[in-house]
Amino acid sequence: MITHSKQTYGFYLERNGLYAIILSKIIKVVRMSELLLKDKHLWHEYLSNMQVNVLVADYTHCPRTWREIDYIPNYNKFYFVQSGEGWLKIGENEYYPSTNQLYIMPEGVVQSYSVVNPGNTLTKYWCHFTATVGGMPFFQLIEYPHYVEVDNPELLCHKFDRLIECMECEAITDSLEAKILMYQIILDFITMGEESVDILPTSTPAIRLMPVLEYIEENIDREIFVSDLADIAHLSPSYFTRYFQNVMGIPPKDYITQKKLERAKTLLDMTDYTILEIANKVGYKDPFHFSNIFKKYMGMAPIEYQKRRR
Repeated sequence: MITHSKQTYGFYLERNGLYAIILSKIIKVVRMSELLLKDKHLWHEYLSNMQVNVLVADYTHCPRTWREIDYIPNYNKFYFVQSGEGWLKIGENEYYPSTNQLYIMPEGVVQSYSVVNPGNTLTKYWCHFTATVGGMPFFQLIEYPHYVEVDNPELLCHKFDRLIECMECEAITDSLEAKILMYQIILDFITMGEESVDILPTSTPAIRLMPVLEYIEENIDREIFVSDLADIAHLSPSYFTRYFQNVMGIPPKDYITQKKLERAKTLLDMTDYTILEIANKVGYKDPFHFSNIFKKYMGMAPIEYQKRRR
């Protein structure tokens, strides 16, 4: 049984909110190796499930005691340097930050920081956040530079200022805006480091699902069973269902319905097929059942959608 509400499912179907717009830009910027290019659209499906959560944000003039050596955070950090001197170590790489550089301090990586000149410590914007795709840390899925030179520092300062304001408020709208701003800052970082950003071909559990996603795409005109998908992935149906939801952010049955309704919408928009013909082309033998499913998640019957779109 499909358990998502119409509002939740509408997000998956439409992907036209601010989150989805920013995510689509992030996906376009991230390059793919030749090994992955043939599955590009499937990787887009996977990356579009990125989830971001802002933990804290602030603007700080670091004290003389600013120092921590060889620790491993369970969150990411952005440092946007405004002035002063300091020392960072990310993995095995050491850096001496300069004004208008944006650094990423990724979760799960050994790192250190320290004052180098007590009379001229760093002044910086900073934030702690999580960013995951299918339960995997986003920055473990891609290759990226540890810092970029910011080409429009005034605009990024404005985003950090607004992010700090949102984190100090308790309204739901401020919480939502903080997430949007975090997506934007991630996008800014990736865009400015575009030449160095690439997907790691062996770093993600999505690879195991590529044959499954391809099968769904190629058989959208048929009834698709979760047990068949589990066989393709060489997993038991119950474990496969949990694994799929963890990686893709949506249960396999809902994902199948999503893809069928996306195809149906395209056919309603672009063709003169009857509702019966469209139902058959997306794997529904009973046009009434198809109409009920369509109306449940789209808020209107397919014939009404077809008329409204033309």
